[in-house]
Amino acid sequence: MSAGAAGDERPDEAATVAELVSLMARLKQRSGCTYRQLEQRAIAGGESLPRSTIADVLRRPALPRAEVLAAFVRACGGDQAEVDIWLRARDRLGAATEPAAPSPDAPDPGDAPRVRRRWPRLRPAFALLAAAGLVVLLAVWAADQPDRPEREPDPVVFSGGLDLPAAGAQAQIRPVGSPTLCLTEGQEHTGRHQSAVATLQPCDKPDLPRIRLEPVRDNLVHIQWDHPQFGIGCLTVLKSPPVQDMLEPWSDCSASRKEQLFAAEKVDAPVPGGYRLRPAASGLCVGIRDDAQTTIGAEAMQEPCTGEADQEFVIELTPGS
Repeated sequence: MSAGAAGDERPDEAATVAELVSLMARLKQRSGCTYRQLEQRAIAGGESLPRSTIADVLRRPALPRAEVLAAFVRACGGDQAEVDIWLRARDRLGAATEPAAPSPDAPDPGDAPRVRRRWPRLRPAFALLAAAGLVVLLAVWAADQPDRPEREPDPVVFSGGLDLPAAGAQAQIRPVGSPTLCLTEGQEHTGRHQSAVATLQPCDKPDLPRIRLEPVRDNLVHIQWDHPQFGIGCLTVLKSPPVQDMLEPWSDCSASRKEQLFAAEKVDAPVPGGYRLRPAASGLCVGIRDDAQTTIGAEAMQEPCTGEADQEFVIELTPGS
């Protein structure tokens, strides 16, 4: 094995996909590289390995794509012989018959269904009701699948930093690298999700929801969107593909729902005077997909905290709001 990836990792001995992913995490740790450094190594080698992709692969017991695994091993310092060992292990586990991992949103038997209302995505054209002779605009609130109870993670203590009035305040949230883009309403980039999610859009774009930060407890806030058509919605961390880890407004805000609570922690790096947003349910950080903090339409999503610029935001409060 090469020096960069040498160690105790034996992917050929992995008995499950979860073990393979665990070995990948150990390989990253042994390499001494950050997510950003692995991404840059891959780019230097002519491959694509976005930091968000690495983070997603290492936190879920799912079989990584072959091209992702190969780029990852090479970025960690592995040579082609090592890449082949990892790929053979992946193919072996992929061919094995393993029970599918339960969906994060699959209900446990006996759970009472809970229906949540999301903001709709308005269609560009609407149905013409010929019988009535009228054009009716339909806006449908999507219903989510019921949650299964989550395992409680280790408690995370969030530091303060954002000085909010007790009644909350209207706010503008911008990535530190893009003074003209705001975190606000948009659509998931593949078009497979029909409801609005948090994305970067021009701050002066018309008809965007007003953003309010409402204190809840223990340095935690609701990030509320006040839409002129759909009313109040609290940003909520999603759990299921294709929008897993993205943020969507739900109309039923609750102080007891951790996936709707965020800490705004003051940070001074890489830019002084910024804030990082941390979901209470995970303790991770809100960043921008593929670090695309200058790209209109790039989605916000929770990911491992790295201290990099795409996870730092400018939060401006509107006095008297």
